[in-house]
Amino acid sequence: MQTWRTWALFLVVVLSLLLIARGEDSIVEDLAGTLPEGDGNLDGPIDFTNADDVMEKLGPVMMNADGSMSRIANWKELTKRERNTYLKKLAKGKVVGSGPKLMKKDSSEM
Repeated sequence: MQTWRTWALFLVVVLSLLLIARGEDSIVEDLAGTLPEGDGNLDGPIDFTNADDVMEKLGPVMMNADGSMSRIANWKELTKRERNTYLKKLAKGKVVGSGPKLMKKDSSEM
């Protein structure tokens, strides 16, 4: 590892420890994950007024090539890690049939 990278990593660790010691652990919480943690229970009624509950229980909506929308069929069987990985790939547009890619193609064809 290069010297400047070693020092940069050392400074980040030291500053993080100082902030945690002072009680300002919001930086650590922000880096912990981008998705809110649910209760893990995918059964039972869905509160449609709570977007996090809908997202956790039903999964993301994807736009297909023909313009129809669909959801992931086995969303309830996926582990939290698999869901997070899938959402990251979907957000980057690396999943076939993702909405942003199709919208860009449709708007450029007009």
